[in-house]
Amino acid sequence: MALDDVFRLMSRIPNKYLLTLAVAERARRLVQQAAFSYEPMEEDPVITALREVDEGKLQIQVTDEELIKALEGRSEVET
Repeated sequence: MALDDVFRLMSRIPNKYLLTLAVAERARRLVQQAAFSYEPMEEDPVITALREVDEGKLQIQVTDEELIKALEGRSEVET
């Protein structure tokens, strides 16, 4: 992925860590949906998720509770 593409995606979700988490979560859900429907995926789920962010189809909503939980998990990894 080109640097210009990353900057364009970050105009939609301005935090690179939240962007990464959002794309990863969406990709996981796409894989689950494909497994449930028994239909093969046409493209890599990460590419699909990135395209959805770029098109404005994927938006995130973070609650304070989720943010605290994520930060606590991160501090456990660092220690």
